[in-house]
Amino acid sequence: MDGWVPRSEIERGEINASLYAADLWKVYEGKAHPRYQDPKEFFKRTYFTTTLKRILENTARRLSVDGDVNPVILITTPLGGGKTHTLIAIYHLAKSGGSEEVAEILRGEGIPVPSSRPLVVVFDGSQLDPRYLQKEYGSKTLWHYIFMEIYRGTRLDLARVNAEMYRDFDTVPGAEPIAKILEALEAQNRPLVLLIDETLSYVNNLEGWEREKIVMFLHNLARAFTQVSRSLLVITLVSEKDSEEIAHRLKQPVQRVSDIKQVTSLEDLPHLVRKALLEYVDDKAAKKAASEMASEYERNKDVFSSVYIAEELERWYPLHPEVAKIIADLQDALPGIQRTRDALRIIAWTIHNMWKNGERGFIMPGDI
Repeated sequence: MDGWVPRSEIERGEINASLYAADLWKVYEGKAHPRYQDPKEFFKRTYFTTTLKRILENTARRLSVDGDVNPVILITTPLGGGKTHTLIAIYHLAKSGGSEEVAEILRGEGIPVPSSRPLVVVFDGSQLDPRYLQKEYGSKTLWHYIFMEIYRGTRLDLARVNAEMYRDFDTVPGAEPIAKILEALEAQNRPLVLLIDETLSYVNNLEGWEREKIVMFLHNLARAFTQVSRSLLVITLVSEKDSEEIAHRLKQPVQRVSDIKQVTSLEDLPHLVRKALLEYVDDKAAKKAASEMASEYERNKDVFSSVYIAEELERWYPLHPEVAKIIADLQDALPGIQRTRDALRIIAWTIHNMWKNGERGFIMPGDI
């Protein structure tokens, strides 16, 4: 019995950026790779980290009228830290949690499904620059775009009226008119899930005074979500100095804001590899391989700079723990390397080559 079997596309060497480039905007448009577009396939290949479970549980409870959870989630992670994957998970939970197949996967992870049918609106600042936003969507401002997306999704007249009232940068909508729209949606059992990704990309494309207006709007937007009971706002910011002021302003109006610094870590890498890249892992083979390698370490502990015990090796199987150190060194040396995405691509090619050469054991540093 092979210790592990790769997913079919990796066996064939069909390893391209689209397999590992989570893109919320393409999911919103219905144009993403099936791995991300199909909620069942997406969740089947997702490793639910402790943080991701907490965020999804918060989402489901919020949409089911639980006043004791946070109305605003702020995700401030480095590049490749899992933020976009997390937003897609929230998107599919909100849109497809009622599907029995999806609900079964989520319940298996201890995540409840929402009792409402929410409206999901997405804004991606790296996709929609200010000029394109005006040309394609007729929106000069972020708030006009959001109001019109709400109107397009629900035909709520109040959203259209506010879009016309606040069409330009002249006046930033206060928290109360935004909250009135949220209240109207909730009265229709359509609480709003608003996902704003790549915020800094959009803000940095604006003039100084326009930038200040957007930061003011995000502040008011966060305050509005605290005034209703079921709607949820999620904003992501890449961990950069320029984002610190925005993050600070967002936290001001919210007494309890979920500020997520890290969704995935290198400790999650073996679980991510098993879920995303491997079709099957044989537990007996993993135990046997880990025991044999641990014995080798014990016999030669004066030779090796690092010594690993069987339990640790089994937990990491089929990755050797030293592989994570190589990935971390790459990330330190090459700032463009993204924490999760590029690590999976590197390991995917390694798995492909090992499989082609008939190797089925530990993925060692030399294999990378």
